[in-house]
Amino acid sequence: MKKYVGIIAALLLAIASSLLAWKLGVFKRSRLPHYTIDVSIEHVAYTRYNAQGKRVLTIHAPKLTHNSQSHTVAISRPHIINQFNAEHRWNIWADKATADEHYKSIVLRGHVKMQESSETTSTPMTLSTQSITILPKRYAYTRSTVLATQGLSSLKAQGAQLNFKTNTLELLGKADVVDKPTPKASDQHGDHNDVAGAST
Repeated sequence: MKKYVGIIAALLLAIASSLLAWKLGVFKRSRLPHYTIDVSIEHVAYTRYNAQGKRVLTIHAPKLTHNSQSHTVAISRPHIINQFNAEHRWNIWADKATADEHYKSIVLRGHVKMQESSETTSTPMTLSTQSITILPKRYAYTRSTVLATQGLSSLKAQGAQLNFKTNTLELLGKADVVDKPTPKASDQHGDHNDVAGAST
């Protein structure tokens, strides 16, 4: 009988030790800080090329942080140069941005400015907003208030979509003219400065 009591006591002790170790392990893990940063790079200069070796996307930033759990990249104060349309390059700045690991989709927030640089356009376009989503191969899209400026014309609308392939801008909400100055006499002869491709 004493033999069985000893075996039972040993089993109970083993079970209790296992439960205690499990509980300690669970509590220990829950108390540990949850680290989401696995790579942080400073003074970033990222460049992507197409199959023909031409530069299509460039990202400059003071700091880039990669999160392997969410498969996202956080970018501080990015300067993005989108050249997927070779004829119309776009320089894009913002306070911060979040992108997927392959930069197929980039969400920019805070003082977003997009400025067209084109050899074929005499009056390049500038867009300003607080938040915009960019798919570099396709378009840029926002539901936030956007200010579109081209030449002497400035239009404000609630939301817009810029097609990178055709380089046309569609204003999604009602557009209002913003402080358009009176043109000089030299500007009144056939000088049209409407925002290219804008529609309301």
